[in-house]
Amino acid sequence: MTVIPLRRTSASQFSGRPLAELLGEPVSGVYDDDSWDISGHRDTASSVRRRLHFGGIPAHLRDALKELFILATRPFLHTKVTTELTGRKPKDLKTVERWLAGLTVDLAWLHQRAGSLAAVTQEDYDAWKDESGLGPNYRRISALKSFALYARAMSPGVDRLTHEPWPGVSALSLGGGAAAVRRRVNSTAPLSVADVLGPWLTLGMFLVEHGHAILDRHEAMQRNRAAQPLLVVDAQGREVVWLDRDGFESQGSELLGQVAGACLFVTAAFTGMRATELDAVPRHSPLEAIEVTGTTRWLLRSYLVKGLERPREERWLVPPIVADAVGVLIRLLDVKDVPPDRLFAATGQAPLFDRRAVHGQRDGARVTARLERAIDQVARAGQDLVRRGIVPPLPVKDDPATAALLASDRPDRAAWLAVLVKPDGRELRRTFARIVSARPHGPQAAMEQFKWQHPETAAGYFRVAPDAVALGQRELYEDVAELYENVVVDAMVDEFHVWERAVEAGVGPRLPAGPDGRRKRDVFAAVHEVLSREPRVEEDDRRLRVLLRQHARGIRLTEFGWCDFDPDLALCGAEEGTPLESFCQPNRCLNHTTVSATLAAHQVKHDRLLSLTRDRSMPKLAREQAGENAALIERDLGDLIEVQGR
Repeated sequence: MTVIPLRRTSASQFSGRPLAELLGEPVSGVYDDDSWDISGHRDTASSVRRRLHFGGIPAHLRDALKELFILATRPFLHTKVTTELTGRKPKDLKTVERWLAGLTVDLAWLHQRAGSLAAVTQEDYDAWKDESGLGPNYRRISALKSFALYARAMSPGVDRLTHEPWPGVSALSLGGGAAAVRRRVNSTAPLSVADVLGPWLTLGMFLVEHGHAILDRHEAMQRNRAAQPLLVVDAQGREVVWLDRDGFESQGSELLGQVAGACLFVTAAFTGMRATELDAVPRHSPLEAIEVTGTTRWLLRSYLVKGLERPREERWLVPPIVADAVGVLIRLLDVKDVPPDRLFAATGQAPLFDRRAVHGQRDGARVTARLERAIDQVARAGQDLVRRGIVPPLPVKDDPATAALLASDRPDRAAWLAVLVKPDGRELRRTFARIVSARPHGPQAAMEQFKWQHPETAAGYFRVAPDAVALGQRELYEDVAELYENVVVDAMVDEFHVWERAVEAGVGPRLPAGPDGRRKRDVFAAVHEVLSREPRVEEDDRRLRVLLRQHARGIRLTEFGWCDFDPDLALCGAEEGTPLESFCQPNRCLNHTTVSATLAAHQVKHDRLLSLTRDRSMPKLAREQAGENAALIERDLGDLIEVQGR
């Protein structure tokens, strides 16, 4: 018989001890022996909270599950695991976490049947799937398999639990180094603001705040006048001389490139812009002043280029430090006399973040202006500032070679740059999004910030992931309920006009198929009856929106259409007051009807599948699969899809 990989129990040190006692220092969240209240790390500003109850679970299962969830939800409190975790994706941990309640029952059943997890065989595994009466679906089966892998890879003892920066220090880095770890964990864990991003932001803002003073002294040297020493306040609050005349003469041109890099880094960090959006910021008149509650704020112009035939102008509401960075960079381009001879092809305008200025290269140098180079420029300026204690130390890798390098008086610059833990663009955007959306009225501010972007661009930042169902998700939906209601009303207005024209023409309205399509017809009929008794201006939809808004409360728009969420009717497994789109079953669920305004995409897909079924050059299996998928669309959407003869 084949033994599934549940070969040993964990010998962790969690048993009977709260995590705070184990670490010897306070940690965020509540980690009692039988109940864990896992909230976001104090630096990630996450509103997601998870409550895990281990009461009634056998001790050997409890310890293994605790180690697993430390690894899943607290990567900075990492355990020492074996290389069997190499290459595993975060979604595997999320699968186990989501199906914890069923997993504990399944593991207990297997333990009772086999006597111990180490003795579980393939026969026991098949009996659990077919004869246990538990009815595990494929998700619970996947959760059990994932736990089997992690249970085998768990450490025999928790011998290393410390607060350290995430990139490159976990045993997971064996799967390709620090860069691979960042890419793998990026979808689930933002940067730690205090440990990693905070020192970089402090250094970048320091260079931006003193940018005008540096340019003043550079212009003085160009006029053959003596440059005054630049006084700054160090990390201890003491006033010290950062640069004297000799310092300006020796590193003046290099320092300008570092200031330009800091301007780009600060702008990217506080706006969440992508590299393509940063390239599309125009050089002339990039800022626009507005008045918000008596305070002057700034809008930064850019252009949305990706996926559009004609670029669309964006306006980003930016904090004052970004306005300062833009002002410093505009002046720097004038001081260096960099001609705007390179136009951004999509917009036909000269870019603000000129590649030559950011890179500190000679005029005409053909280089790629990317955020990585800007961060490298900031790091070059930071080496001397960190050594002299003017700014806090930058995060570095945790290894003996790094410690030896930092112990030397003047480490080599290339070696010093190689040991730094540097943020990348995606980490900056995700951290920015999490911080903004967790503040009071943050979701509204976040949606306002990204409203000019494509939905797929903004959705990754502020839409709650289906696997993050918790009280925090319900609170988030309550915060944005009014915004969501406006979106639903916008969709209902267009669809109501289609329905009304069909009724007036005497044609049966092509309304959504599905189990609950009648509810939608009833809504439109009730609104139409009220409007028919009132004088009406065809071009004015204000009264129509008022009537539709009465029915729009509580309705969600998903990929498949309306969802008037009712937990008693939901088939998606959601119990927290909002649907889980990833598990949506619109052809069966009584909460759902299909929006006719989105039928075009389904029609195109259906036509493509039918063409595949007629293509005799395709393998028979592929044609059969295409036919099954086309039939599924026909079943879900009914007569809304125009079915051509096969």
